[in-house]
Amino acid sequence: MKRIALLLIMFLLAACSKDKSVEFPPYEGEDLMIGIIGEQPDVDSDKIRFQELSFDDLLYEVKSIPEQFDAIFIMPEELSEAADDELAEIYKQLTIPTIFIDSRKSSLPFVTEGVSFESAPDMGHSYASGILFVGDLRTYEFGLYNDTRTEETIKTTYTDIFNTIEKLRVYNDDRK
Repeated sequence: MKRIALLLIMFLLAACSKDKSVEFPPYEGEDLMIGIIGEQPDVDSDKIRFQELSFDDLLYEVKSIPEQFDAIFIMPEELSEAADDELAEIYKQLTIPTIFIDSRKSSLPFVTEGVSFESAPDMGHSYASGILFVGDLRTYEFGLYNDTRTEETIKTTYTDIFNTIEKLRVYNDDRK
């Protein structure tokens, strides 16, 4: 009887410890052109194209940026500079989303004058934050699946971001 109970316990433990992997599909929506400031991320989609930008491009070509891109990504190594007060005004003029990758600071340091990236508090579990001004400020938060940071969950979060960008194209319909 003890052997049967032991075998039953071992069976239950083995069943509970099996890897319950979740399949994360890649982005399959419309083609998107993303302007990027910083290192290009590793994404599994031939529907996404990135073009390198600088903060000077944003400052001096703010009117033409929405005609060329569906969104702007600002990568982690550029977040401190992205919180510059002068850029907060530029983000308000864009008619496309600006996405701040790997920032747990939410949109606070990027839209609030006088708040640096370093002084802004961590605001939660988001992997990325997005902003879009269409009359008023709209913010978007993108978290990691189960709040677990793996290559797979990061790629899944990018898919969520790309799906959101595709839906937000409606605000930029007058593109070429």
